[in-house]
Amino acid sequence: MRLIKGFIAVSILLGVVYSCSPLKKIESGKSVAMASYAEHNYLQAYEQLTALITSYQSAKLKVPVDILLKTADCAAQLKKYDVASDYFSQSLADSITMTGVKGYIENSKAGGNIDILASALNQYAIFLNENGEGRYLAKELFATALRTNDQESILKVYPDLEKPNEEESMAYLLALEKANKNKEALTFCNHLIKENPDYNRAKEWKAIYYYNLAEEGYKREMAKYNKKQKLYSLRLSKT
Repeated sequence: MRLIKGFIAVSILLGVVYSCSPLKKIESGKSVAMASYAEHNYLQAYEQLTALITSYQSAKLKVPVDILLKTADCAAQLKKYDVASDYFSQSLADSITMTGVKGYIENSKAGGNIDILASALNQYAIFLNENGEGRYLAKELFATALRTNDQESILKVYPDLEKPNEEESMAYLLALEKANKNKEALTFCNHLIKENPDYNRAKEWKAIYYYNLAEEGYKREMAKYNKKQKLYSLRLSKT
């Protein structure tokens, strides 16, 4: 009987200790935060998750990657892009996940932080390629090149695009032109029009290309004619 009473007393004592322990507080806070997140109540979830992270840190416990990612997502949803970026970075420092990498990229894009975006794409390029996201990488690299007007990258990345749209194709065409690759540009333009008869901007580029070509030819011929006329006039003046 004494043994049973002693066991009960110890169990009660352990229960009291656990209920007052940081771990119990963390588990309780986590359940509440996850419920708010599941209901897409991002403001409430963000406040609860940040408090939960503080509890982990106070207890000198490692913050789970999933908690960091959900906190980052909440911050991004609330347009706290700098805060979200910090949480994504923390999660990636612990474990490189597809959710973390894409979240970091999309958040940088939404926040307009092109430097961080370009850095993230470069840093996680191998990870994305090795995990079947090469097309996603190419799309984002090309979009970043367009934002920064990086003509060299536009020329480099375009061939990796799976199904480039009209804007992307025209950007590539203009990049070829700016690089003085006129023959390549014309060949590409002809192919573009053949495959996409409704691409009027490509047709306009081609028309202007031939107009400029004809104008340059006309100017050359006029220069030759004027030179001959001057020589002829000079000869007449000497007679």
